[in-house]
Amino acid sequence: MKTATYLLLLLIPFGSISKCLVVGNFKGMSATIYSSPPGSQYRYSEDGMTKQYFAVNTDPKNPSVTPGDLIYAQLSENAVIGLVTGNNQTNIETWVISTDQKHVYYTQSRSGFGDFDGSKSFIGDVVGPCK
Repeated sequence: MKTATYLLLLLIPFGSISKCLVVGNFKGMSATIYSSPPGSQYRYSEDGMTKQYFAVNTDPKNPSVTPGDLIYAQLSENAVIGLVTGNNQTNIETWVISTDQKHVYYTQSRSGFGDFDGSKSFIGDVVGPCK
């Protein structure tokens, strides 16, 4: 009986990453390019999405970020990448959940969106599992 219990315990995935987590409270930096005044100007600023929450789903069969309108793919057990391209526009996002499931790391790179061209890097909190 002890052997059977021990073998069953070996099958439990300790420390596994939840497939879907709600994340929010983002803080970080943005670097954007804008065209006014004429010429290429860069703007670096503290940025964040403090009132926005997302559901990050790392399930390999259906990776997603909600809300989100990109095409997502699983990179690993705890990371997804999103991409949209067309009409001379490209938007790429990465979402990585920390292994302790306490934080999320978000990056975004955009081109072809005018004053929104640039990159962002944020760190946020894992609020809990998706419902």
